[in-house]
Amino acid sequence: MSFHPQNHLGPGKSSGTTQFGISVRSNVWIGAKATLLDGTYIDEHTTVGACALLNKRYSSGTVIGVPAKNVAI
Repeated sequence: MSFHPQNHLGPGKSSGTTQFGISVRSNVWIGAKATLLDGTYIDEHTTVGACALLNKRYSSGTVIGVPAKNVAI
């Protein structure tokens, strides 16, 4: 898995960056080669599928697949 807690605002290095950070709560399972981008928040008891690309808030007790979206369990 990879974590990227910084993101570019636009094309080119002079456009600036964001640094919201990444937050992963307890009891979270993250599959192989998943990528978490800046601003990702994963709440407790959540499962992230292999190769998922995440970039927003995901609520507790969900399964995140490919494409990354909340799926109630």
